[in-house]
Amino acid sequence: MTDAAGRVYVFVEGHGEIEAISNLLNRLTQDVAPSLPPFAPPSRITGGTHPDKIAALTQRVRKAADARALLVIHDSDGACPARTGPTLAERLARETLQFPVAAVIAHPEYESLFLASLPTLAGRPLPGPGGDRPGIVDGASWEGPVDGRRGVKEQLSARMPPGRIYKPSIDQRPLTRLVDLALVRRSGLAWFETLERALRFLAEHQGIAAATYPPARGA
Repeated sequence: MTDAAGRVYVFVEGHGEIEAISNLLNRLTQDVAPSLPPFAPPSRITGGTHPDKIAALTQRVRKAADARALLVIHDSDGACPARTGPTLAERLARETLQFPVAAVIAHPEYESLFLASLPTLAGRPLPGPGGDRPGIVDGASWEGPVDGRRGVKEQLSARMPPGRIYKPSIDQRPLTRLVDLALVRRSGLAWFETLERALRFLAEHQGIAAATYPPARGA
């Protein structure tokens, strides 16, 4: 689709996610929501998801003549996503935007995506403007569930060569490009499944004002 059909506006939490999320969303959309309009360049949420911050965020999107949907992705920061997801969605719904909106809580954080796809990341150099640099060491593995694991950034650093630590601002984008989506699906990573459902919801509710995902509790 062209910009004449409108765009999906996206807000994420971290600097690294601004660079990485477009690749992830474009790949997912091809799989699960091909009718969704293209994504606008992502913007960053600053100051959390307090109602005043959400009101300011939605006001920016409200002024965009080409806005056809809104997607907000935020780390759980240790909170329960079953509670924070609907709460964030309710705050978005109160803004009564003229297009569908969706909230996704990455639990415990965006980087859990990389643990779920670790076999495809291990041993792969990470390209960057200064040339390739070492990434996850060859043979790195992860045992057990990836859902709910705190300290994911530290776990990634522990699987990099000596003297190298995981840096979201430079590593999120190339690691995201290497993620095997089928492998992540098989891992059962809950927030990834939520993201796919959110994209389907936005595609299926195009043109419906204030349609909100996830639905209000009790709905």
